[in-house]
Amino acid sequence: MKPIITYMDPQEMLSAAEKEMAPIPQDELFNDPKYQKLKERWCAGTLGVGYSKYVNQCMVGVNEDRYREDVDIFLKTEREAWEFQLAEVQQPGRRRGLEYQRMASGELRTIGYDPDDGKLLGSSWLVEGARRKVAKRYANSESMNLLLYANFPARELQYDELVVKLQFLSETFSSVWIISSEYISSVFSSPALGEVKGWGLMRRIHEPYP
Repeated sequence: MKPIITYMDPQEMLSAAEKEMAPIPQDELFNDPKYQKLKERWCAGTLGVGYSKYVNQCMVGVNEDRYREDVDIFLKTEREAWEFQLAEVQQPGRRRGLEYQRMASGELRTIGYDPDDGKLLGSSWLVEGARRKVAKRYANSESMNLLLYANFPARELQYDELVVKLQFLSETFSSVWIISSEYISSVFSSPALGEVKGWGLMRRIHEPYP
């Protein structure tokens, strides 16, 4: 038995997700579980846009079925479909939902952070996020792919350093990919799936997708 997946053009999925997200108050978007699949669609669209730009044309889908709950995202080319688990990684200790709640109530005026923290510590944050995913011990994860969403300023992360630090995941996953709001990269991958070495720019943060 296979989950029923509705595949979409990644550009269309991403644009639809961003349009749907736009009117939702941030404190609701990042606190209410009902928006989890919406955020997964954003990640799936972002992955697909980057993959289509640098590797091959594809379609993407989100697992809306309770069967195979270990799979979050599907990426499909003409020849094959790949299963991805998704892990969002942000600055440790940051409670984003609470921050947006406090901003909505007027208790907090701005969300302060040092953009250099991502450059200096981001690789360690990604390692810890990946280790938490491995600790869940999903069945058949070695045939699955891992997508890490770096939800922090990741522009100056050192790619070579990440490759070394995340290589331990090759014992658990078939490939590991990283996306941010701007960039895509593969830490390692299979010949059939393809790869993006280094950081592939998809857009600048202030530029919307068409």
